[in-house]
Amino acid sequence: MKKNLFIFGVLIVIAFLVLGYFETFFLLAAAIAFIIFMAYLAIQALENRHKAKPLYKSLIYAIAIIACATIAFDHEFYYDLRYDFVETVIETTMKIFALFIPIYLYIAWRKYFQNKVVRPNTLPPLSKAKEQYYHELGLSDSEIELFRDTMNQAKIQIEQLQKNVRSNSKLKALDLRHDYLKISKALFKEIVKNPTRLSDASLFLYTHLPNLVDLTNKYVEINNHEIKSREAYDRLEEGIQVIEQLTELIQRDYQDFVADDFEDMDIEINMAKKQIEKDSDHQTLQF
Repeated sequence: MKKNLFIFGVLIVIAFLVLGYFETFFLLAAAIAFIIFMAYLAIQALENRHKAKPLYKSLIYAIAIIACATIAFDHEFYYDLRYDFVETVIETTMKIFALFIPIYLYIAWRKYFQNKVVRPNTLPPLSKAKEQYYHELGLSDSEIELFRDTMNQAKIQIEQLQKNVRSNSKLKALDLRHDYLKISKALFKEIVKNPTRLSDASLFLYTHLPNLVDLTNKYVEINNHEIKSREAYDRLEEGIQVIEQLTELIQRDYQDFVADDFEDMDIEINMAKKQIEKDSDHQTLQF
């Protein structure tokens, strides 16, 4: 689909050029379409290189708008450019600058509010019974607050990870191989059941899970670019490899956290075996 958009843009420009043979108006339309198309390609190239800053985007938009308006409405521009080059260039530059300022302010304003992390207060109210339970485990009020805040953040991150996995086929295929989403949810539940062991899951909560979410966010963002360069494909390939390494670390986090449960089970099994052997030694045969 992304390649089709590129081809569609080229065909539109060519179609206007062909129609321009019969009607001059279409030549103007072809020029305007070409400018818009080139501006679009320039912005996509900047995004692929992670340089789509408001400054660059605003400048491209301003130049494209002034160029289109000049072609459409200022029919004496070429005459002025030929006979009064310096003044015409200065005047055009001032127009671009005058348009650049409001465009820049608008794009910067939008980016600020889009990137501003507004952390919703999604923490459910703490019941008296739950608070008493935490206190019985030996947690102080500050430790309870830290635990609930940390787990709330982990919940938000796991939900974002699930959204990323569902929106991308490669991430979904990787999840089918490694079950990292299922393991993350399972480890989350284990931590909730063992609040006093929050520090035992510090690598998962503060390093591996946030890094995995950040990487999958960036992977989905780059993958959704309309046009991708060779560099973008290389970064996607490198990103999927690092994501796979992180999934292996999360598997290890889960195994380490529940290792005590396996040890306890081994002890119980050994004790049960000894009891069975002891009972069988004293068992009398009856018929």
